[in-house]
Amino acid sequence: MPQIEITDETYQQLSAFSHFSQAASEMELTLDQLADYLIQFGIDQMVTTIIASQDAELMLKMILQMGRQHPEQTYGYMADVMHVGKEINEAKLAELREQMQRRIGFQPPDQPKPPEGMTTNAR
Repeated sequence: MPQIEITDETYQQLSAFSHFSQAASEMELTLDQLADYLIQFGIDQMVTTIIASQDAELMLKMILQMGRQHPEQTYGYMADVMHVGKEINEAKLAELREQMQRRIGFQPPDQPKPPEGMTTNAR
């Protein structure tokens, strides 16, 4: 893994912060893992701040330009996201159905059953 240099002050702050992070999240990360996570988090926050302030039309143009320059990656990623979104929506719908069944207390049959002894041969 590539190495980066940080100041002694930043290293001491990271080391002390790791104890707080572990107590708050109950996840034990090495200093390298924590530094990587914090850098990724910082990048995500900065990009989010910049992108959130942009006009939707500008963002659409940027995506279209990415599709022209990197079609496999752009449209492959978009397809993956759509598939995941579909799976999430289907899972949410199934969960909603289950919740509704629990609220009602029973699940209506798919097709009504005739009373015992009666036939359904209608003429």
